[in-house]
Amino acid sequence: IRSFRSGFSTGDDAIRWTGGNGNLYELLNALQIRKCFNNGNIETNVLVPYIASVFNVDINVDASRPSELARG
Repeated sequence: IRSFRSGFSTGDDAIRWTGGNGNLYELLNALQIRKCFNNGNIETNVLVPYIASVFNVDINVDASRPSELARG
């Protein structure tokens, strides 16, 4: 049985985040405020690498402000 994610990562047809790191950070921040991950019991330094892997992007884990991420 294939994993759910493997069905969406098929080479050139893979879904990619194209909204920029600043936009992704804003989405992530909104989801954290709404406690959408582990009922709000998760640190940013754990969540950011996970989200980066899901969206296949490079995000600076140490960046704490959208302006820092927007440059990345």
